[in-house]
Amino acid sequence: MSTPEKLTEALRATLKEVEQLRQANRQLSERADEPIAIVGMDCRFPGGVRSPEQLWEVLASGRDAVTDFPVDRGWDFAALYDPLPGRAGHSFVRQGAFLDGVADFDADFFGVGAREALMMDPQHRLLLETSWTAFERAGINARKLQGSSTGVFVGIGYLYYNYGTFFYDNAEEFEGHRYLGNATNLASGRLSRTFGFEGPSITMDTGCSSSLAALHTACRALRTDECTLALVGGATVMPHAGAFVEFSRYPCDSLIAPDGRSKAFSADADGIGFSEGVAVLLLERLSTAVREHHPILAIVRGSALNQDGTKEGFEAPRGRSQRRVIQTALAASGLVADEIDAVEAHGTGTPFGDTIEGEAIAAVYGQGRPRNQPLWLGSVKSNIGHTQAAACAAGVIKMVLAMQHGVLPRTLHAEEPTPHIDWQGSGMQLLTQAQPWPNTGRPRRAGVCSYGVSGTNGHVILEQAPLPANRPRRLAARDRPTSGPPVLWVLSARTQKALRVQAHQLISRVAADPALDVRDVAFSLATCRAYFAHRAAVVTRHRDDFLKSLAALTCDHETDMVVRGTVSSGRLAFLLPSEDALGQPAAEPESERARAWFGHLERWGIRPDVLLSTAQEPGTSSRTPVLRKAAGGWATEGETATTPRTVSVSGPESHGRALREHGVTTVVSIDAHGLTTVQALDGPPDGGKNCGRPVATGGYPSADALVRVLAALHVRGFPPDWQRFFANTDAQAVSLPTYPFQRQRYWPLP
Repeated sequence: MSTPEKLTEALRATLKEVEQLRQANRQLSERADEPIAIVGMDCRFPGGVRSPEQLWEVLASGRDAVTDFPVDRGWDFAALYDPLPGRAGHSFVRQGAFLDGVADFDADFFGVGAREALMMDPQHRLLLETSWTAFERAGINARKLQGSSTGVFVGIGYLYYNYGTFFYDNAEEFEGHRYLGNATNLASGRLSRTFGFEGPSITMDTGCSSSLAALHTACRALRTDECTLALVGGATVMPHAGAFVEFSRYPCDSLIAPDGRSKAFSADADGIGFSEGVAVLLLERLSTAVREHHPILAIVRGSALNQDGTKEGFEAPRGRSQRRVIQTALAASGLVADEIDAVEAHGTGTPFGDTIEGEAIAAVYGQGRPRNQPLWLGSVKSNIGHTQAAACAAGVIKMVLAMQHGVLPRTLHAEEPTPHIDWQGSGMQLLTQAQPWPNTGRPRRAGVCSYGVSGTNGHVILEQAPLPANRPRRLAARDRPTSGPPVLWVLSARTQKALRVQAHQLISRVAADPALDVRDVAFSLATCRAYFAHRAAVVTRHRDDFLKSLAALTCDHETDMVVRGTVSSGRLAFLLPSEDALGQPAAEPESERARAWFGHLERWGIRPDVLLSTAQEPGTSSRTPVLRKAAGGWATEGETATTPRTVSVSGPESHGRALREHGVTTVVSIDAHGLTTVQALDGPPDGGKNCGRPVATGGYPSADALVRVLAALHVRGFPPDWQRFFANTDAQAVSLPTYPFQRQRYWPLP
């Protein structure tokens, strides 16, 4: 090649490289501004709230979740309460908003021993449970994320929430366990370790803005590819009354409400109403959520953090910093102020704090708005109190629900708004009554404020989820034909009791929603849930039959439509039809039937570890090892009856023992008459319930027979490739009940 040609070639290569760099730069620039999708969420809040749906019930009904101090934590009420402020060791408050059952935990589910469970901070326990259910609600099998770059970002407090102080008086018994059970850094680390996540794992404590700091950091990590999915949460549990004692003596008027209620932006505001809560969000880039068909609940358009810097005291908010953080988040969202419909305020109920916050919000969002389009202002703290480290996550979940329902819930205890804010000229209106979300012809949008005693301020802007992509029109569930292949529902749990409870939950879900399609339930159970050792499968076509079968399962009753079993750790064998499942002579084989059956199973992703035959049949995987019949036992190819691996025995039981010597614990056989059996060789003759009896006979249509075999194999621990199984259907994911944790009490006091 001549020199000019070399130069030309080099120039072309350089131009190509420059274009590649430009394209990469464009992608990075686009990713830096890409919206973040909220694809899952779950929560535990006062008022018995154990799900977002139950939180909405509290908000929509205008319920106040404040109660007397909890009676199940060992608090000495007589020694604690004194109505006069300022007495050492006493609280002039005796009400707040508390979580139910914070002492209870399903330690076995997470593989945690009894001592470790007792020593573990209840905030950590609750984060474990709500994180698991957040994945389930998103339709994501958390077990499949093991080893992924999923990140964990948790806001959590310490000091007066230190559960470990209960154990200081028993040093000999508990030394060596207190740190691992209570260190705040392990709030995130424990989640990453338990789930096997390998992305960033960060615990944040900025005070009451901790969960917003976690959310903001998670969004940045997603946009820079540090993680592909982010688990974001906040948790506050008060195991003892230290916070109430401390703030009862705090040298600041109207910091803590005597009746335990946060009267946000009210003329009656007289301080913070302390409460507890745990809230978890699942975030991923919007493009990823669309590609993976994950449910998009709402979008994070922009967020920001800043600091108050120098000021008079930690408890004093700084209006200028609040204005600036809102402006920064708004700029990051690419929106302008009058495109925001509502703000979920920090709104703790302190007269000075609410006034400063209201003025900052009005300065950014209220100016120049048409009189008939005010910015609507509210605070979830009026319902459930100030959940502290979980406060932002609570506000985000509230606004996501409000967008979905098209209603802005009212703020309680604020019949008369505070006179310290110029409402008339602010461009804002307090939600003293619930309001329909304004119809603006564009997506619904809201800001959420969160400010910490540390001086760390945060703001996040949310947008209504985009409308789902057009799907082919489907017949309503009641109008769909009941002919065609049978439907398979698969359930699993850690324990038999949990399996029965799960069946009961599913009955309630299906019975409450006549529009729910049985095929969608099947798809969701199979593809959106993790599998456990105790399993059941229901095979039928009709909704009523599913309900009857589940009812039988809850009572541990037998029914032909239910296959039950436990997972086997052994190998799967296909027995070609020259022998029956126990090695007895069978009628002349029907090779075509066998090829069709085993071919169907293989197309669904079920491949045997071993073939049992006198010779390798056509239509089976050529690379599958073959066990031949040899001198009354089974031998691998090339072995003889004298080879140690060959077990020479007689009789059905002995043949089963011979196969177990080769690691085979499950055998699928089909005889010349179409009798198909899935035989368990590692348990009782019936495999525990009915996995081991013939699961399909010549009397069943072939499609029913295949699905029944599939059900029996699944409960034995040999599931198909479910995506292949559902490939030619229009089944789609639907919301189903989450795992029924079987909790026990772990608490150091009676």
